[in-house]
Amino acid sequence: MCRELVAVLVVCNFIKRALYLLKDSAVVVHYDHDNGEVIAPSNQFERMLQCEDIEVRSDENYKKYMYIGSITSKALVTKLETNMSVHQESIFRVLLLCRSSQVKAFDLLMTQLQILQKESRNVSDLCQICIAQIRFIDRVYYSRPLLCSIFERDILKWSPEIRNALISSIPEIITDVSIQVEAAKELQSFLLRDVETDPVGCKLAVISALLLLNSDSGAAAKMQTRVLKSLSDFDLELLPSLIELFLRRLDNSTKDAFSDLLGQLSVHLQVDQLSLSRRGKLRYSLNEIVGEVFGKITQFIVLGGEYRWRQVQKFLKTSALSEKSGADEFMSQGSDIVSSLGPPRVRNFLFCFDVSR
Repeated sequence: MCRELVAVLVVCNFIKRALYLLKDSAVVVHYDHDNGEVIAPSNQFERMLQCEDIEVRSDENYKKYMYIGSITSKALVTKLETNMSVHQESIFRVLLLCRSSQVKAFDLLMTQLQILQKESRNVSDLCQICIAQIRFIDRVYYSRPLLCSIFERDILKWSPEIRNALISSIPEIITDVSIQVEAAKELQSFLLRDVETDPVGCKLAVISALLLLNSDSGAAAKMQTRVLKSLSDFDLELLPSLIELFLRRLDNSTKDAFSDLLGQLSVHLQVDQLSLSRRGKLRYSLNEIVGEVFGKITQFIVLGGEYRWRQVQKFLKTSALSEKSGADEFMSQGSDIVSSLGPPRVRNFLFCFDVSR
């Protein structure tokens, strides 16, 4: 099937070259009174012309020319280019749907996509067409080679618009559940990597893909811990999406998973530090972002029923005990400045969201 793929590409390239020749060549002529003899087409290109009512004829010296009738050469080339685009799209669609050619055709489109996204001229529409071809495949036969074809390329350095669209399409491309776990691990590593261009858009695309992919609970827990420890490095606008990802990826089979998450947030989440790390102008106010975060957590608690309310109560009780213990230890030191300083500020969950300071 690989030979067939190469053959198809050769034919497509031949027709493309022929179209470019038509633009500048004097072969295509327009005779109002033509008496040349019509001859049978000798190749695929001439047969394609015949389908468009373009006749191949020979003059008195037996030299071939193309009789185009009343149509202009410019209109002819435009018409053929449009038809050729449809033919190529249909050909690649067939190759992507065939078991024996799917991997090769997918890798070829990824290679072309990598080349196109580097070009300075506006090729966004063409890139989106390539992504659409690989995004809506009715049946994927071998998910692992497609996964390798995507992640063997340094897509984080691609043009932002194309990179983000490709990342968002990964859950639709990788349909095998076990391979989705590998894709999730690759994307989880993207969250902790530095992205030079449009980091917010890139990580939002990563988070949206992770929300749709199956993932290993152990790997998700490790990712959660690593992200929370480096939370101050993240852009403030990512906070609601990150919280939603953590909540959706909680391992319900693990006891106290939700209260543990609240505990990690109380330790690592300080909104004032996130706002200072923001580069550029906020699209939303700090209060709006914090309100959205609280809305997601509240909804998660309400939908979880009595069990999650018990988890919240356990977290609050633990926080209260920690605060009391910290205050008692501080007061027991007998310092002269205790009265002026008061008890230490323990970073509990509610304090993390105190934006009135």
